[in-house]
Amino acid sequence: MVLEALVSHQILSRAALEALISHQILSGATAQAGMEVGKT
Repeated sequence: MVLEALVSHQILSRAALEALISHQILSGATAQAGMEVGKT
């Protein structure tokens, strides 16, 4: 049971990490788009 809890926690952590990474990619893309707009 403990092992199952650890595995499911790791899956959740991995999903959270992936969400954070994709959020950072989105934030970076938004910032870059903002800079592109600011240049013109």
